[in-house]
Amino acid sequence: MAFATASISNVGGRTVNEDHCGFLEAPGAGCWVVADGLGGHGGGATASALAVDAVLASFRANPRVAADALRSHLAAAHSAIIQRQNEPSLSQMRSTIVVLLADSERAVCGHLGDSRLYQFRNGAVEFQTVDHSVPGALAASGSIQADEIRFHEDRNRVLRSLGNADELNPTIVERPLRQGDVFLLCTDGFWEYVTELEMEADSAKTSAPEEWLHDMASRLLHRAQPENDNWTAVAVFAGPPAVTSALRSRRVEAGTGRPMSVMEKASWAAIAFLGATLLVFLIILLFPQRVAAILRKTPRVSAPHAGKADTGKNATTRRKDTATPGKPIQ
Repeated sequence: MAFATASISNVGGRTVNEDHCGFLEAPGAGCWVVADGLGGHGGGATASALAVDAVLASFRANPRVAADALRSHLAAAHSAIIQRQNEPSLSQMRSTIVVLLADSERAVCGHLGDSRLYQFRNGAVEFQTVDHSVPGALAASGSIQADEIRFHEDRNRVLRSLGNADELNPTIVERPLRQGDVFLLCTDGFWEYVTELEMEADSAKTSAPEEWLHDMASRLLHRAQPENDNWTAVAVFAGPPAVTSALRSRRVEAGTGRPMSVMEKASWAAIAFLGATLLVFLIILLFPQRVAAILRKTPRVSAPHAGKADTGKNATTRRKDTATPGKPIQ
């Protein structure tokens, strides 16, 4: 399967960009990675660069799309950071990371921290990673809503990252892959300012990953505070551009009109008919004498016998507003 990729990274309101990203394609497979050096620890930029380089080097040596392969790539990134922590200025460096492996049939994603991966299908969020952070844990437990994570007071408290002395404990998930699927890997500085509905809306308007990132970045730039964090995103379109665009166009931008399908037209016609019928019965019930008087004054006209009209059930579908979680691999 062919993949189209675009990336964007910006220093934001900071003096140093501690985000890094990269990708590498091998015959029949690809690897995409985004890392965010933790700003509270010295050497964040070094940590994220080491992580990206190590993951891509490990994938080059072992380009399989499998959970164990991804785990080994993350272990390589973790080891690369740990080795450089012997330097005094880098002793506390850490990094979040999110990685995608994909071939023609499956996608495998793994992450540590609050850098995210989204999978879109037919223009809607099909899956997204769960943040390893304090508000992410609160949302997972139901204590807060998912949309409250963005500006929670503890949103910068990351629970897992590369470079910690503790045992490496990434979340790795396998996902089925179809032509037309779209992936977004991004740091928290990006997704804090662009909602999932807006990601979907901008996806429906574009036919290339570069255009999609540009539209979302425009939203971010209009909202970001003067000292906002670095922000980085990588967009991956699975399949030929024409196929990807056609499949994503089934999802319509929230708040805009579109031609109705035959089923939708029939549904609205049935609703209108039932509404009119109920209104007539209500008038007869409330004003029986007046209706009788009107009918007495109306001349009778003979009409041919009409048979009963066939009615059918018009099924409508509702888009899922939350992502369908994959099954984590222990």
